[in-house]
Amino acid sequence: MSTSQFEPPATRRPSDLSPAADVGGDSDLSLLSAVNIVLRRRSLVIGTTLLILVSIVAVTLLRPRSYTSSASFMPQTTRNPTSGGGIAAQLGLSMLATDATQSPAFYVDLLTSRGILDSTVMTRFRFQGTEGVVDAPLIDILKAKGSTAERRREAAIQSLGRAVRADPALKTGVVNLSVRASNPILAKQVADRMLELLNAFNLRRRRTQASEERRFAEERLDQARAELRVAEDRLQEFLQRNRVYASAPDLRFQEDRLSREVNMRQALYTSVGEAYEQARMDEVRDTPVITVIEQPNVPARPDSRGLLKWLVAGLIVGLGLGVGLAYLRELMESNEGEPGSEVETFHLLWRETVRDLTHPWRLVTRRR
Repeated sequence: MSTSQFEPPATRRPSDLSPAADVGGDSDLSLLSAVNIVLRRRSLVIGTTLLILVSIVAVTLLRPRSYTSSASFMPQTTRNPTSGGGIAAQLGLSMLATDATQSPAFYVDLLTSRGILDSTVMTRFRFQGTEGVVDAPLIDILKAKGSTAERRREAAIQSLGRAVRADPALKTGVVNLSVRASNPILAKQVADRMLELLNAFNLRRRRTQASEERRFAEERLDQARAELRVAEDRLQEFLQRNRVYASAPDLRFQEDRLSREVNMRQALYTSVGEAYEQARMDEVRDTPVITVIEQPNVPARPDSRGLLKWLVAGLIVGLGLGVGLAYLRELMESNEGEPGSEVETFHLLWRETVRDLTHPWRLVTRRR
């Protein structure tokens, strides 16, 4: 027999392993290599994170404190339509219908509109500050910057817009207003001024609208009076010509038709007359159009700095930036040295990291 028949089976080489095993091993080594890079450059990662955290703490603590004054109000609903309001509304007398501008969303937009903000920044405020009594327009208190007066005014409006917040409660119809300022008394005064301007704007708008409605209702009232007189004259002429008409079906039907027209003209005349009188009263009305539920308060405590929230965000950003810098530095300093064992490197670097964490001064003395 040939000796070749008794040859032992060939030894299986690493390249003969299944592809799945190679892929798994490469993935484990790649992940371990990434961890080793972070551990090897731990000083850079930890230092970058600490630098960002210290910067956040310094900026947060050095930033001036702010105070927020809160208030809430509810728009007053317009009057309900009268019994003849349906007829008048069909003729164009909209003041007998519900005013759509009384929604909470309308007041939210109005509070943050340019008109209210512009009038507020030009208002002079007086309060006790940390360095004495302050008596100046809000545009100067906000220290708005700009090369011209218009640009300073625009900058002040934008600054106040960021400090004002209005939220509507759709279920109850209440509008919550909050104003943030560097002084608690100033925050309350600004909130008071904005509510005052809001009420004045609505009063002026209602008076202007009522004036136009009064003029229209007056013209329509004269027309309705003339139409009623014509209908009454027709009925009167018919009754004078036909003193006995109950026994004649044609005459009785004609009398019913003329009477219905007179009744309709009377109802229309009464409805327009009520709308005219209501518009006259609204034209001179000076009652507030909003009901203040909670007056602006003087905040007793400053607003929270949110230090914990910023520290968590800084920790995430710092770690991400530190790891990125570690990979970048490892890439720049990579050379053709001996590859070694990634597992052994991991264990060595892990032991050194534990020693650094238990002896923090090693991070300062080590220079990489």
